[in-house]
Amino acid sequence: MASTLIIFPAILGGNQFKTQCVTLGVPFPVITIKQIDGCEGLHEFGIEKNLPHTHPTMLNPAITEAKQQIEHFWNVIAFVRDTVIRPTGEIFYEFDDQRHRVNPPKASLSNLSGVAGELWFDANRAALTAHYDFEKVKRLNFACGILEPIGRFVALYQLLLSVCEDSQAKVDSLILSIEPNSLQTVSPKDPKKFETVYTRLRNELAHFRRQTSMFETHDEIVLHLNRFEWMVKAKIRESILPL
Repeated sequence: MASTLIIFPAILGGNQFKTQCVTLGVPFPVITIKQIDGCEGLHEFGIEKNLPHTHPTMLNPAITEAKQQIEHFWNVIAFVRDTVIRPTGEIFYEFDDQRHRVNPPKASLSNLSGVAGELWFDANRAALTAHYDFEKVKRLNFACGILEPIGRFVALYQLLLSVCEDSQAKVDSLILSIEPNSLQTVSPKDPKKFETVYTRLRNELAHFRRQTSMFETHDEIVLHLNRFEWMVKAKIRESILPL
């Protein structure tokens, strides 16, 4: 699994930071700070995300998630340090030692596709003829095959619940095992607990929550769906390895 660094440049005034890695704990992700130009006050704030590739279906939701996290971080440190942080408005990502500009990330629902050659079945004969938990195989295929995004999201989340003993806390632990820097927010039911963006969206669908918009929830689900599907596939496939 490759790590992608999402980078947010910002100008700091007199109160600058040395290059360092900041680990404050939830709800903050691990953030790297790199001082680029002390005279200008230019710094780069980076948040790593684990992605299988940088196609927009994976990259865009990761950037959106990281943007929420860095804005929270900036606002808190600006208040605590009594300083001003001025984002440049630019966003970059680094993957495989290559830097790319993102301004702004555009939504994309297109999927990657491939065409198997004539020798594919011979090359994969052992995997094809192995014995699997076929019920889980069918459930995974069913969930991924739902075209309507809200229905697919719900089916995928329920599938995770089924292997996590119907525990949202265990679902979140599983998600965090894939993406430790996943965006987490305080649960409205318990201020001492946090929930990932995926559990928050699931609960916004299932329960009435004040100050939430059904339309915004649906838009967020569409944005995060492909990345969430990748996470679910990764964990469910582990649980249905050949018997």
